[in-house]
Amino acid sequence: MPAETFIFIKEFVWAPLIGLIGWGWHHVNKRSDDLSSRLDKNEVDMRMHTDDRYSQSLAYTDRRSAEMNTEIDRQRDVSAKIFDKLEVMQRRGEDRHTELLNALHHGLSTKVDK
Repeated sequence: MPAETFIFIKEFVWAPLIGLIGWGWHHVNKRSDDLSSRLDKNEVDMRMHTDDRYSQSLAYTDRRSAEMNTEIDRQRDVSAKIFDKLEVMQRRGEDRHTELLNALHHGLSTKVDK
C-alpha cells in the first residue's frame, strides 16, 4: 500500500505541487517588485520634498536678505540726514560764534573810543 501511495503522489501530485511552487514564487516576486517600486517612489518623493524645502529655504533667505538690505539702506539714509543736520548746525554755530565775537569786539571797540 505505501508503494501505491508513493506512485500515486509521484504521478499525479507533481503537477499541482509545481503549480503551487510557481504561485508562491510569483507571489513573493510580486511583493518584492511592489516593495522595490514603493522604495523608488519614496526616494523620488523624498528628493522632490528635499528640493522643495531647499527652494523654499532659498526663497526665504532671498526675501530676508532683501528686507535687511532695505532696512540697511533706510538706516544709512537716516544716518546721512543726521550728519547733514550736524554739519548745518556746526556751520550755524560757527556763524553765531563769529557774530558774537564781532559784536563783542565791536562793543568793546566802541567803549574804548568813548
